[in-house]
Amino acid sequence: NCENKPDFGHGTWAPDTGVVYYNNVCQYTYTSNISCDNPENACDGYHLEAGNCVSNFKECSVSEGSGFQTYDNNTSSWSECFITQCAEGYHLENTANMCNLNYGTCVPDTNSCDSELSCNNGTITGTIRWQNNTYNYSDCKCNRPANLNYGTGTELCTWNDNTWSNCQITLVTCFAGYWQGESENPTDCIKVSAGYFSDENSLDRTKCPAGSTSNADATNTNITNCYMTGGITQICDGNTPANCFTLPNSVGNIYYHNGQ
Repeated sequence: NCENKPDFGHGTWAPDTGVVYYNNVCQYTYTSNISCDNPENACDGYHLEAGNCVSNFKECSVSEGSGFQTYDNNTSSWSECFITQCAEGYHLENTANMCNLNYGTCVPDTNSCDSELSCNNGTITGTIRWQNNTYNYSDCKCNRPANLNYGTGTELCTWNDNTWSNCQITLVTCFAGYWQGESENPTDCIKVSAGYFSDENSLDRTKCPAGSTSNADATNTNITNCYMTGGITQICDGNTPANCFTLPNSVGNIYYHNGQ
């Protein structure tokens, strides 16, 4: 009886015939019946190619990096190249595991911030960098309209811990009756104080020519809110003190009209 010979490389020889007679020798020649070890195992199995048992697992490389391929006996074809090592300038993301190896997609180490972030209809500048197995977003900046109560402006923010923060506000315009104030880094427009008025879309305030305005809490939008006060306002003809006089108390308040 001619039995199978398990001495074929990673497989088993099949005899040409099952039985031979006395003085004959069992013959083992190449046939398609050669059986390879574990043919359905993509990682440790083998398949038949040109009379040899070939591993179902082999190394491969593409422009992005290197990895491995597995053979599918059902379709008699090799898989795509599963990348385990990326080329310089790339790193591995979206990883999974096969044959005890992590494989994934090669992604560039640097990318523009706006490829991943958004900032409420604003514009994003900067570059994302892959450092210490994570992205560094410290160069990402968001320039967007600021949400102000009494004017318009923009804010420039940096990305920090999954949110935009450290926003620096730049005022563009203030509503009438408001101005940028005296702070070096204003975050909103503030009301003009008594004795001042401000026009629409102006950052500055204008001092009344004489006297004051109705009160400190009023929104003083133009010169018509200014007045001269009897007993307080001094009117001069030139710079000579002798040519000045003070409105008498009986005058009361005289308001400006039409910018005069």
